[in-house]
Amino acid sequence: MIKKTSIVLTTTNTKQEAESLTKGLLDLKLAACVQIEEINSYYVYNEKFCSELEYRLVIKTATKNYPDIESWIKKHHTYQLPQIIRLDISDGLEEYIKWVHYE
Repeated sequence: MIKKTSIVLTTTNTKQEAESLTKGLLDLKLAACVQIEEINSYYVYNEKFCSELEYRLVIKTATKNYPDIESWIKKHHTYQLPQIIRLDISDGLEEYIKWVHYE
């Protein structure tokens, strides 16, 4: 049986902020691994079409850490309304999942 494991996604508009958020999450052991991807985002915000380069953080973590991750990102993020989404992992390599849980 797989331990409850999640991927949390957030985005930011600078690489520096992405790296700062990553370092904080890893230092606090709220995440086992964070990947930073450069992406193009298109969205409507305040009834205005927007397009910009962003950095997506793919955060691998034990599901129990999600409330602390959400709180920490909200506190340290520069966006007024940051994307913070949790995706549950239903299966995966057992050894990797154990590593994510710091076992």
